[in-house]
Amino acid sequence: MIRQRRIGKFDGLLGEAGRLQSFGVDFINRSTDSIAKLTFTRASSGTYFDSAGTLQTAGTNVASFDHNPLTLASLGLAIWEARTNSLLYGRDWTQAATWIAVTMTTALTATGIDGTANSATTLTAAAGNATILQTLVLAAVARSFSVYMKRRTGTGTVNITRDGGTSWTDVTSQLSTTAWARVKIENTSVLNPVIGVQLVTNTDAVDVDYAQDEAGAFITSAILTTVAAATRAADVCSTTDLSWFNAAEGTFVITAYTTGTTSASLATISDGTTNNRISMSNGASNAVFNPFISTGGVTQGTLTVGSIFASAINKLVVAYKNNDCASGANGAAIVLDSTTPGGLPVVTTLYVGGGSTGASTGAKWIASLAYYPRRLSDATLQMLSA
Repeated sequence: MIRQRRIGKFDGLLGEAGRLQSFGVDFINRSTDSIAKLTFTRASSGTYFDSAGTLQTAGTNVASFDHNPLTLASLGLAIWEARTNSLLYGRDWTQAATWIAVTMTTALTATGIDGTANSATTLTAAAGNATILQTLVLAAVARSFSVYMKRRTGTGTVNITRDGGTSWTDVTSQLSTTAWARVKIENTSVLNPVIGVQLVTNTDAVDVDYAQDEAGAFITSAILTTVAAATRAADVCSTTDLSWFNAAEGTFVITAYTTGTTSASLATISDGTTNNRISMSNGASNAVFNPFISTGGVTQGTLTVGSIFASAINKLVVAYKNNDCASGANGAAIVLDSTTPGGLPVVTTLYVGGGSTGASTGAKWIASLAYYPRRLSDATLQMLSA
């Protein structure tokens, strides 16, 4: 984890002149002074897991510092794009007009992932191949379904579906009686999807909580629904105080947990448009990082850096100076781009976890960000990315 310190601690190894960071934020240890430099907005509540693995709800414009609910490891600042959960009664599957059960009983008697008694639903098979389904009236676009599930009794096969049982996804191996598992079907396109669960063996039972069906190629944080669909607004973390920023040269170092399965913006410094920016992200290829510089709407430098560690911590460095840009990731060799014919961009805002207008893309959690007001040497860049 990157903390505020002098690069000079590594002088003996790298021969790099010591220099104090001019900007740094640590979302794992949550330094009050560092986080106070940033403005966080989200026009709705949002969910996250605390250090005990219990689901919590952050209020409007309150940042979510997330944890892995299984390992309890801190993930840092969660930055999600806006999403809408179209499934109704995501916790209460006893609503018979919404959830249609066939040879299956439902009871709102389970303790949910938020620790609240009688908030989640127990599903019990009353015969073999028992099912419970909910039909949504939606266009055929890429969507993802997820539900938190825990086995209560039995050992039989448990399946989930987005197409009314035309096809079933076996999630049996993911389930236990001691911990919630988030089972999912991602990135499928079905006209008027029919979402549901099947218990193959009579008398088997599972608990279900926070069911969700959302437009997108991957799942995002849990969104509570009852009688109507619900939207979680986009997370935006930014600052317009760039007193620490050197327009002529500098180096960004970002540590983030990313799924690596879709394009994701880790940080961008821009003028609020796509015309002038230094973007730190992975691109459409998904397997590699793809930071770049744009000035006046023209790409000045492109740096394709591999490889992304999928569903893991990644560290990216991006250094810029006129006709001397560089990037590296996860200790790999530094990639150079010596041509910025249009010069460096004039910027006004830093977006942490967002793109050039602040909008978030991809699934990621930002652990830390550090900035040095100089273009550090290639050797130092590689060390900082390891």
